[in-house]
Amino acid sequence: MTPRERMRLRKLQSADEKAKKLKQLAEEKYQENHQRMQRLRYQHFEQVSVDVLHECKEQPTPSHMNQSQPVSLQDYQSLLQPEPKAKVNQDRLCMSEPAEHEIPEDPTAAEEYYYEDGFESCSDENVEIEESEEELVCTTFKTYEQARSTVTSL
Repeated sequence: MTPRERMRLRKLQSADEKAKKLKQLAEEKYQENHQRMQRLRYQHFEQVSVDVLHECKEQPTPSHMNQSQPVSLQDYQSLLQPEPKAKVNQDRLCMSEPAEHEIPEDPTAAEEYYYEDGFESCSDENVEIEESEEELVCTTFKTYEQARSTVTSL
């Protein structure tokens, strides 16, 4: 066996050993994480169970525990999003725009409206300029490649 082959085998063996060590380490970490998650789930389950027991004690009779009451659509929607919070969100959205100023329909007047507040928009003109610059660079590169291929073929 040549020295080069021996060196190659040693490198392969060391790589295999490293891979085994990493695999063992990954397995150990996985087991640790799995055990930790089980403990956290068990602790969380215990906390929920305790809270449920406290709620059951507050009810006047045990017959109420097994009965469920129908929920109307309005009650369900109010559970999903309480009305006061929705009103606060709507007010918060309206705070950014003054109520007495409407955005003009005319594009030039709208531009002036935005520039009053120092608002810089990304208009289509900027995008078109960037696209035309990219096209120019691509065209220049293609022309250069064509010229180079023509010179090399001569």
